[in-house]
Amino acid sequence: VACGTASSVNSGPVEREVSRVPASPVSGRGAPRADPPASGAAGATGHRSVRSGRFHQLLSRPSVDLTELRDLLWSGAPEDDPQLRAEAWQILLGYLPPVRERQAQGLIKKRGEYEELKRRHYRFGEEAGAE
Repeated sequence: VACGTASSVNSGPVEREVSRVPASPVSGRGAPRADPPASGAAGATGHRSVRSGRFHQLLSRPSVDLTELRDLLWSGAPEDDPQLRAEAWQILLGYLPPVRERQAQGLIKKRGEYEELKRRHYRFGEEAGAE
């Protein structure tokens, strides 16, 4: 009973926090995702592989349904496929756009923004000898 109460108390703020994810992120990722590993014979390993399969199926669509992704991530991202885990969170948090065809261009834009910030805020080489 106490666990159910704590769960219901904690689920409200977390859900509100996750629902702030923008529906149309502005950046993306261009690297192709590897296929999920085959299911193992062990129960825990097989369970993780099934979860990875669900994530892989969702993230392979031309457009990722953010509500469905949020629901899958609510139980945790698959630990047996770090690349899949990273991509799922990048899409949900708005770093990658949910539309696959926009991800490569969005990633180029994000990397350019990062390089510009580095150039603007850090002077490589000039201050290295001063220390």
